[in-house]
Amino acid sequence: MQTKNFNASTVPLQGSNLIEASAGTGKTYSIAIMVLRLVLENRISIREILMVTFTKAAVAELEERIRLFIRQAHKVSLGTTISDSTISDLVEHAINNTSKEGVQQRLKDAVLFLDETSVLTIHSFCQQTLTEFAFETNQLFGSETLQDMVSLIESEVNKFWRQNITTLNVNLLGQLIEHGLSRSDIVSVIREHISGKKYFEYDENEPYSICDEDQVTFSTSIKELAEKDKEIFRLH
Repeated sequence: MQTKNFNASTVPLQGSNLIEASAGTGKTYSIAIMVLRLVLENRISIREILMVTFTKAAVAELEERIRLFIRQAHKVSLGTTISDSTISDLVEHAINNTSKEGVQQRLKDAVLFLDETSVLTIHSFCQQTLTEFAFETNQLFGSETLQDMVSLIESEVNKFWRQNITTLNVNLLGQLIEHGLSRSDIVSVIREHISGKKYFEYDENEPYSICDEDQVTFSTSIKELAEKDKEIFRLH
C-alpha cells in the first residue's frame, strides 16, 4: 500500500482509497468533495452514489454537507461567486473540459434528486438490502436486523435455563449455583463465542447431555473436591 498525502480534489476516482485521520481533520469535507467530483467528472447521478458510515449523527452531517456542496456548485455554474475556492475550481475545471450547459444540467439534476441521496448507516444499509432482495437471500419478508443481539441471547438462555438447568438433580444444581453458575455468565460466554472467542475445548459436534446417573456422579465429585479444597485451606 502506497502512503501519500490525500487531496480530495485530485485523488483518482477509480480503485480504493484508505484515509486514516483523526477527528476534525476534514474527512467529511473530503468525502463530499469526492461525491461532487463523481457528479461533475464521471457524470454519475447523485442517486447512484452510495455512502455508508457508522452512526446516524455521521449520516446527518455527511448528508447536510453533500446537499450544501451540490447547491453551491450549481450556483457557481450559474455565475454566482462563493467562498469555497475548491468547489469553484472543480466547477470551472468541469466547464472547461466539457461545456457550461452540460455542467449546469448535471448539477441541476443533482439538486433535484438530493432527496434520493443514499447516505446510510451500516445497519440501515444491511436492512434495506435484505428487504429489497428478500427472495434472493431466502429472508422473511419484513424481517428486521438486530443492532444488539443481547436481548435475543438472553431470551434463548432463559429458555435453556428452564429446560436444562432447573431440571438438574437438586444437589447438583445447588452446588453449581453455589460455585457461581448464573445466566449472566452463560450470556457472556455465548456473546464471546459469537464474536469469535471460542470456548476452550468446546466441540459443536459433541453431545453434552447428561443422564441422571452422571448428575449424581458429578455431584459427588464436586462435593469431594470442595472437601479437599477446605482441607488444603485449613492446612495453610
